[in-house]
Amino acid sequence: MVDAGVPGVVALVSDGRRTVRVAGGSARLKPRQPMRVNDRFRIASLTKTYVAAVTAQLAGERKLTFDDTVEHWLPGTIPNGQNITLRQLLGHRSGLFDYSDDPQVLAPYLQGNFAFTWTPAQLIAIANAHPQLFPPGTQNSYSNTNFIVLGQIIQAVTGRPVQTELRERIFGPLKLRSTFYATGQRIPGPHAHGYFVPKPGTLQDTTEVSPTHAGAAGAIVSTAADVARFYRALFSGRIVSPALVGEMQTIKDGWGLGLHTSPSPCGIRLGHDGALTGYNSVAMNTPDGQHQLVLLANSLTPDDKVGDAKAQRAYRQLFNLAACARL
Repeated sequence: MVDAGVPGVVALVSDGRRTVRVAGGSARLKPRQPMRVNDRFRIASLTKTYVAAVTAQLAGERKLTFDDTVEHWLPGTIPNGQNITLRQLLGHRSGLFDYSDDPQVLAPYLQGNFAFTWTPAQLIAIANAHPQLFPPGTQNSYSNTNFIVLGQIIQAVTGRPVQTELRERIFGPLKLRSTFYATGQRIPGPHAHGYFVPKPGTLQDTTEVSPTHAGAAGAIVSTAADVARFYRALFSGRIVSPALVGEMQTIKDGWGLGLHTSPSPCGIRLGHDGALTGYNSVAMNTPDGQHQLVLLANSLTPDDKVGDAKAQRAYRQLFNLAACARL
């Protein structure tokens, strides 16, 4: 991958007995810093599984149910909210327009204003300005709006922001010491810089683009080891009851609740992937969480790839190798 132009990569593989972490390339190009296995990355839409886990915890505590409506918790916030359930938000079956598909969301950053901030209410308003894509529950369409709305519902249920619930319910109990929900531009501690690839051979450092345009859909910063620890704990029933994990892992059209499937030569894997401001991530697991792979790269093309066709081929080869590894 590095030979194909990707600045740097971290890979983690665990087979339930041993864990191997490797790093290659650069965490930063100018001045050059080598990539290290414990470098922090913006893990983008892997965040959705964490938010889904908090939602499932609240369901386990009977503070909400997956079949509650958006209107019940956020009256007047979403048109047709009385017909959209939390289950549909979690499984991308709500029909809500993806706010990130509206050019105005990324426009400030593309114009060089990396400090521009968005609020969840503003992002939801952008989505609401577009027609809903289909009647809720009838189809599947990936939408970041679903998880911005879920973040607001978590706050309505608990009285605390989603980042506080993530810290108290997930990061703290699992001792994910290198993980946090980002609201500012800077990433403290050892971290990989993110590089946007507007065209082949051109790299723009986009590390400090404000994560507020991702919010509950993609704002978490973490390391490969912390990501693996989270998914292992989730799938083993340590932080969400086995019954609710089973609901999360129930797949329809490739999607569970905050999870999706990915094929490999060794069978279907379950987890999430992500792409955000110069970062590309994937975490896939067997349903019991025993075999895991985490791949983190610090480059992103306009179509959410790690690089050109050669880089993509290397990425797929690495994914397949990691998915089938016996250590």
